[in-house]
Amino acid sequence: NETQELVDGSLIDLCGATLLWRTAEGLSRTPTVKHLEALRQELNAARPQCPVGFNTLAFPSMRRKDIVDEKQPWVYLNCGHVHGYHNWGNRDAERDGREGRERECPMCRARGPYVPLWLGCEAGFYLDAAPPTHAFSP
Repeated sequence: NETQELVDGSLIDLCGATLLWRTAEGLSRTPTVKHLEALRQELNAARPQCPVGFNTLAFPSMRRKDIVDEKQPWVYLNCGHVHGYHNWGNRDAERDGREGRERECPMCRARGPYVPLWLGCEAGFYLDAAPPTHAFSP
């Protein structure tokens, strides 16, 4: 069931550079920036909580996309679990008195990078106007 035909939303790997193939028809269905802001507000209105710290998480507005907020969701890249920011779980760093990027997930104990999660603001990356369900980690 494989084909070499490019369809809207195909990812192309060119020696480490990932390209997203979009058709004119596909681009005509992408949401507007206003619609993306409405989706962000809808996500935040659901008041998602950190499963460990029980604090409410919220994606920052598109204008503040470069500033990490205290309610910013953070994700463990190896397992995909989303939490609020915490500075524990970094056993090697805690022992040495330094802070590193690799942490241990409190849900599944997988170790890996722990980074802030941002809602994408480039409408061309959205294949439809539905609420976002997945994160892209190249």
